[in-house]
Amino acid sequence: MIKFCAEVREAIPGLSAFDAIEKLYEEGLSPKQPAILAVDVSPVAKIPLKTRVLFQVALRRILELTESFVREVDARAFVAPYVIGRAALETACAAYDVWQQAKIILEKRDKKGLGEFDERTMKGLLGAKSEEWKQALQPESINVLTLIDRISKDKVPNLRGIYDGLSEHAHPNFAGMTEAFSRVDTVKRETLFVESPAKEKPKSLGSAVAAMAMSLKIIVWTVSSSELSMGELVSLCEEEIYDRGTWPKGLPYPGT
Repeated sequence: MIKFCAEVREAIPGLSAFDAIEKLYEEGLSPKQPAILAVDVSPVAKIPLKTRVLFQVALRRILELTESFVREVDARAFVAPYVIGRAALETACAAYDVWQQAKIILEKRDKKGLGEFDERTMKGLLGAKSEEWKQALQPESINVLTLIDRISKDKVPNLRGIYDGLSEHAHPNFAGMTEAFSRVDTVKRETLFVESPAKEKPKSLGSAVAAMAMSLKIIVWTVSSSELSMGELVSLCEEEIYDRGTWPKGLPYPGT
């Protein structure tokens, strides 16, 4: 169980995202699974297994980031919550985007689209950006801004603005450096340095806290929704294998 300290709550009163983070973190623990046995998902279809693994690792990543986020906010850190919040939002959007594509395939019963969906899932599981990692025959990961823009356009209109705000603080830009850690006395022509921006302006962390809550909400919904519909994905994948004539001999097909 995680909980923000009373001192922080008093410094930023009325921020409902504190309660949301604590509640959603607990909800995120429920769909965690210690292991997934391939045969329990499907004796032949691999795509559903890959999808479930992707969501489980994304969930664990965000839960760990949440724990770090709470520690840093309680310590009255300023930059770290923005960095962590941005990483969490990227992770949540990556998982959410995969499931949105799966939902489209399921709604249309689009067996021909399973190949492309498999490639998208593999990029989420094994994708890399640097040349060193890609030389190990790993697929190139999808640019995070592509995901953010796609979701912002179709589902969450203000998502790109939220992400850009996090980035301004996470990057060594004005918001995360000069504005945060210095003040200018124009009369004395003196630059004064700030030791703790979060203590000086506690409400400045409000957007980071809200983004963390959004990330948790997205990943909890994604994992829970996917688990409810995983049987449909298994059925569609198995049907595609059977139609292709590659169903293993001696193994009864569920549809016969």
